Amino acid sequence: MKIVGDDFAFMSEFGIYYGTIDRGNAAAASSSKNNSKPGGVKDSSILMFEDIKIFSPPVGFGLTKYHFVLLESSGTLTFVSRISNKIVQRDRIPELHAISTSPHPPNPELISDARRPGSVWLRRGENLFTVSSPYEERDIWRLRLRKILEGSGNASASTNTAEQIKSDEDAFDDVVTLCQNTSERSIVNLCRAEYHLSKERDVLAARWFAKAPKDLASFAASALRLCLPNLLGTSESTQASPTSNAALIAYLTETFTKLTKQHQVKSSNLNNNLQFAMLGAWLTELLLADRALLASKNNDAAIGQFLAHHAKLLDSATTLKVLASHDAGPHEIAAAAAASGDYASAVASALGIKNIEQSRTKGAIAAVRILENSEISKFADVYYRHAAELLSRAPIEAGASFLRRYKDGLDPTKLLPAILHVQRLAEERRELEDDEEDDEPAVGTDAPHSLEDLMEEAILRYLEGVVKLGCKSTAIHNYLLSLYTELDDEQPLFRYLTNITSSGSTPPLDLSFSLRCVLKSQRHHRSAVKLYMAMGMRRAAVELALKVDPALARELAKNTVGVEKKELWLLIAQNAAAAEEGGDSVAKVISVLRESGEGVLSIEDVLPFLPDFSTIDTFKDEIVAALTVYSEKINNYKDSMAECDLACDDYREEIEALKKKKMEVEPTFKCAISGRDILVGGERVDKDDHYYAFPSGFKVYDSELRRVVMEVLEDDEKEALEGLMKEIGEMERLVKEEDGMGGLGGLGKGGNVEGVMTRNQQRLVELRKRYDDIVAKECPLTGDIMINSIETPIEGWDDDLSSSKEEKKDAEVGS
Repeated sequence: MKIVGDDFAFMSEFGIYYGTIDRGNAAAASSSKNNSKPGGVKDSSILMFEDIKIFSPPVGFGLTKYHFVLLESSGTLTFVSRISNKIVQRDRIPELHAISTSPHPPNPELISDARRPGSVWLRRGENLFTVSSPYEERDIWRLRLRKILEGSGNASASTNTAEQIKSDEDAFDDVVTLCQNTSERSIVNLCRAEYHLSKERDVLAARWFAKAPKDLASFAASALRLCLPNLLGTSESTQASPTSNAALIAYLTETFTKLTKQHQVKSSNLNNNLQFAMLGAWLTELLLADRALLASKNNDAAIGQFLAHHAKLLDSATTLKVLASHDAGPHEIAAAAAASGDYASAVASALGIKNIEQSRTKGAIAAVRILENSEISKFADVYYRHAAELLSRAPIEAGASFLRRYKDGLDPTKLLPAILHVQRLAEERRELEDDEEDDEPAVGTDAPHSLEDLMEEAILRYLEGVVKLGCKSTAIHNYLLSLYTELDDEQPLFRYLTNITSSGSTPPLDLSFSLRCVLKSQRHHRSAVKLYMAMGMRRAAVELALKVDPALARELAKNTVGVEKKELWLLIAQNAAAAEEGGDSVAKVISVLRESGEGVLSIEDVLPFLPDFSTIDTFKDEIVAALTVYSEKINNYKDSMAECDLACDDYREEIEALKKKKMEVEPTFKCAISGRDILVGGERVDKDDHYYAFPSGFKVYDSELRRVVMEVLEDDEKEALEGLMKEIGEMERLVKEEDGMGGLGGLGKGGNVEGVMTRNQQRLVELRKRYDDIVAKECPLTGDIMINSIETPIEGWDDDLSSSKEEKKDAEVGS
């Protein structure tokens, strides 16, 4: 007995009994269908010596994984395959033959090494030979494959059971594990495909044909064999109906999957894209054709799954044309287009579902969900194009979607035309329903939420949402306010205006338009008051508040400051007096007077509003308080007037003192600006150029002073001064002709002072005074002229500085 792993073998006179030890449960082994025997033995069989042309029993045998090694008495080693039960090799060993011819030859024996399973040794006497090969698995896959294929000749319908198919697949898998390289495995898979095809397993064969290399099984040949099986003389598949394309579909699907894996590894190119487009269109066509022939829900699932998983690789336009040519439903076309990224076609197809009202809503909801996955920067126009239909068919879902996509860049102003259209549509439908209700008596109550109500609710929610998210569009705010004005409840409008006007920034709202809308509604007066205040029209706000809520008018007046505050309280007091009659009006007016606050209104302000005949007791305290205040004011005015009189007296004394003030000058001094002599020994040096003596002690020639002043005057002031000088010169000439006193210099010495001055002399004095007011109004060295000239560079300073630097540099170079 020989044992190698789980394999065992017994040799008898007639042959070798062999098998495999089942180390599992004996009961499970006995119930299996794989040729196993009870007692833990499976795959057992007998190798008869006469079947392999061995007529004398061998003297020994060995066991490997795939072979029997027989030692004949003639010294020949025979190798028999355990798979094919045929002799694969016979070797005559010379050394063994030499031993057998000796006088006393020892008995030869084949032995195994327990440490090396599968190795066989030949021992005779003291001689030991190895007879096993490390390469015995080299062609085992061929033998195993041939054995499987030879068994296919006995094919029958009963061989296509699930158990038999699994058994065949397991056998081929075992052969694949024996292959040493890819080429061998490809041959095995191709033979597997042919084997299954011979067994009429077309779908299974198609899958293995797709895995075979194109050099062994070209795409065209394989597809043609699966597409036209009758041309090859084979019967139709037992796994599909006679008209089914299941085999070809399986082949194309497997081929497409293989291309997809290659595409994921390698970069995309034009050739791959063409292959994907062609295979995808063909597969879609076949799946749709099968669905039409077989009318099976499985085909619907197969089409949907294929398009969803591979839409990115298919040509969208071609796929949609194929679907349309087979009258595919809008939901299928929409799903395929969305998966491929063609959101425009997907939305159009989804919106094409219009059979019944429920389907219309479902189609719109499907379109909204499709758009949710789109990129706004690329497909925003699809939103704008279909917004009206989405809002009219699925208003709540569409409005919520629009609001969610606002942060992604969906512009509400571009949705506004669609919103206006839907709002107008809802109003028209409601008017039509109202007319029908008037013509026919109502049978029951209306639904709590009609489609028109949902449209308006969705629009209002969306506009409120984008405003909360920070939308600053004036058009959006104006339209939202117009919707608020149509509501019966004023609270949403008032709350909205409060938030907008209290933010501190300029409201993104056309206040004039808003005010017209609110006033046109002839309600929501508190909101109109809020708008008046936002526009700064406080008087109009108070007038309107007095009509609807006097307390609100008083609150507005309290929050006003300045002169306008008194005007508003007077308006409130007048309204209080007009609203009541008799004693009640007096009480109301006095209440307004007290509420206005201290210093705002007085009793004399509201007296014109009181009745001509009224008792003084009601406002006696106010009159007393007013008289007390007036008395205090009169006393304060008297004190102020006394202080003013004293100040005026002081000013008069100073003026008189200035008139009498004299200035003594030295007999010899020079001009403070030019440095020229003015007086030398009490005599004027330049009698034609008079001079000015300032309280600061500086004396300056008129010409020098005029030059300095001209530099700081504006252009118009310079022109005025030059004109004044020309007029003075003309007057001096006229005066000289009249009295021959020597011009202005003589006038300066006294002129005709004792006598009556002529008109020309008076004019000359006036002109000279105006000239002095311009030129000699302040000392040029101590007044504003000197202060303002601080930033002016000193003349020649830069030249002196640069020359000193150059001299210093020259000195350094010379040294």
